[in-house]
Amino acid sequence: MSLTVAGPYAARYRSTVRSRGGSSSWQLAYTLQSGLDLGQPYTVRGYPTGTNPVTGLPWSPATDGLRNITGHVSRNGTATIWGITSTVSGSGDQGADPNKLVAITDRLAATTPAGETFQTLRTARFGEVLRGVSFTQGTDSEH
Repeated sequence: MSLTVAGPYAARYRSTVRSRGGSSSWQLAYTLQSGLDLGQPYTVRGYPTGTNPVTGLPWSPATDGLRNITGHVSRNGTATIWGITSTVSGSGDQGADPNKLVAITDRLAATTPAGETFQTLRTARFGEVLRGVSFTQGTDSEH
């Protein structure tokens, strides 16, 4: 059995089922973070540039992880994870910066990374923050 989870990065874990009692332990199989550009500042039109003189940090937000995560396992043997990036910047209000909706698809049978990359599906504009992602009734679950 395997389970895909996410934190500051998405990681694939697999369980090892023990013969007695059916309990299991989890071991990190590999990490997926390509395309998240962790720690790399990005520009947002209308957002301040340069360094905030109060915090001494760049105004530009940078991705530092994922939150508000959902996923779907498809009949074709893949799992797709969607998440909202968490950010850091010189704004002084971490998590209030314009962020991104990202997704990655992974093969369930994989035991090592195979070049999967997070894709940005939407970037928040100045004065906007994305807060979540979910499936809704009528969603085409194969997309």
